[in-house]
Amino acid sequence: MNEILTRRGFARGLASALGACVVAPGLAGASAPSQAPAAARAHSGMPPCTVRIDSNENPYGPSPMALEAMSDSYVTAAYRKHLARVLTYRALQRAAARAGGPR
Repeated sequence: MNEILTRRGFARGLASALGACVVAPGLAGASAPSQAPAAARAHSGMPPCTVRIDSNENPYGPSPMALEAMSDSYVTAAYRKHLARVLTYRALQRAAARAGGPR
């Protein structure tokens, strides 16, 4: 099967799944108890006002290497924009010179 998942196809599938959950919640397993251990369940044993950080978040912020990579990508993008301007200007100068226009 060689199908490509498009945004429209994804939205259609998501809407179908949500509709099934609304129409027949028992089929979606909503009534089944959680199989996860107590430590893995959301807010297990935490005070009610605790802010929980998801597993993909870091309480210490990005690492120095990540910050350097982000700044390098910005510098690279700025250099590419500058280089594109310079090359475009030179190409326009050459085209004007060939056409006999002002330099």
